[in-house]
Amino acid sequence: MKRFAGGFGVAVLFWSFGTTATGAEPTIEDVKKAWAARQEATKSFRIEWAEKQVIKGGSIYPPGRNNTGPHPAEDTELTALRSFAADGDKAACANEGPVYVVKEKLFHSRSHSFYYDGSTSMSLYNGQLTQPGWSYFKIERGDRQAKFDFGSEATNPVRRLYRPLGGGALREFAFEEHKIGDRTRTVRGAVCVEVTLKDPEAGSSFSLWCDPKRDFLPVRVERRVRLEGADSEWEYRKDDQGRWVPSGWQITTLGPRGAVATIIKAEVKKLELDHKFAAGAFTPTPPPGSHVATWENGASKDEYLVRADGSKRELKASELKGNLKFDELIKTNADGTPYVPAKK
Repeated sequence: MKRFAGGFGVAVLFWSFGTTATGAEPTIEDVKKAWAARQEATKSFRIEWAEKQVIKGGSIYPPGRNNTGPHPAEDTELTALRSFAADGDKAACANEGPVYVVKEKLFHSRSHSFYYDGSTSMSLYNGQLTQPGWSYFKIERGDRQAKFDFGSEATNPVRRLYRPLGGGALREFAFEEHKIGDRTRTVRGAVCVEVTLKDPEAGSSFSLWCDPKRDFLPVRVERRVRLEGADSEWEYRKDDQGRWVPSGWQITTLGPRGAVATIIKAEVKKLELDHKFAAGAFTPTPPPGSHVATWENGASKDEYLVRADGSKRELKASELKGNLKFDELIKTNADGTPYVPAKK
């Protein structure tokens, strides 16, 4: 078995709010009201969690005729670290963990960070490099950033719990597309009601089980598109103020044939509510050794390298298509003349 480690972070808050009248049947509006109250109870948060992952043998299906499998050859145990933070309309998440490289038939540890400051998104990739020793930093501006989203299978447990953010950094749950189902289910001792789709597409289903006695906290979700899908289940504890907060969760994903592909067990390591973030926490500066690409409304604007002294070296299209190495390019200016550092 191969093992790798990585890092991330996020925070969650739950308050107690009234839901339905005694004896009344819950409605989707009751769920929406309880979620909105919980989400608005805190404007900033930070959470970190660690994951233990089991990647089932043969569960990875990369495209291409020459990618003979199975991938991986056997069940593989891995670890990852993740984090998530938000402050009003701003958000950030980071992860460090395994990525499978088909050509090498190996898992490599790589880190990705994503930021949104309310108008601009930034993505930083380390380990998935354009050139050895260089990170890739993508900056996107413009109206299309209103649709920026941090959604992924890994962050879904947090997104089900926390407030939707302005600017589209976290998409709001589409209550208008859902209803209360006819079933109940006991999950970890809690009798839960089902939130399900009003009009599911053929071959798909969605069931979100919520605990009405704890202001409709999500306890389990089951999602299917034909045989493929994912199941998530939360565990909660009371903090020192008597609030229900998540202690961890498990995500089980199913492959195209319906077999278990991955099992991820997450344990919350750190939780900070109403966290005070430093200025610029959601607008990082590309560090030295970065290959930076800037975009606006979906159109490429410019690309440049950041030298060790912080100066920029513009990249031309012909250079991007060539075989020149970044370590050589930074020794020259865009016009080909030698670069001379400014005198201090």
